[in-house]
Amino acid sequence: WAPGDGVALPPAPARVTAGRADAYWRGSDDGGTGFLTVLVQSDNEGPVEIDLRGGRRVAVTAARGGAALLRLVDGELDDFLVLGGNEFLDSLTTPSLRVADRTWTAPGPGDHARIAGVTRSFDL
Repeated sequence: WAPGDGVALPPAPARVTAGRADAYWRGSDDGGTGFLTVLVQSDNEGPVEIDLRGGRRVAVTAARGGAALLRLVDGELDDFLVLGGNEFLDSLTTPSLRVADRTWTAPGPGDHARIAGVTRSFDL
């Protein structure tokens, strides 16, 4: 493949539409179970918004240089980990997630996770 040879590539499975981050989707486009990894750039301020192929939208608020890992099951948020602190960049924020029209926000700055239905926040 070379530019200009008429080959149209499909849209990326995860596309950052606001903020500065890299986003990677592993899973099907039409439901089932999938994983979204978000690596926030060190110069990002505010939420990172991501469109997933299939029409799903996600927003992540994490520390500058932080990250998030989300497990989506049938389009709904299941397990997650959001890093609200990055000691190397002296960045600390209250992490949050928005999937479709539902929002999850930590009670304060630090890391925030839900694993097997148990939600925990870790002050830094």
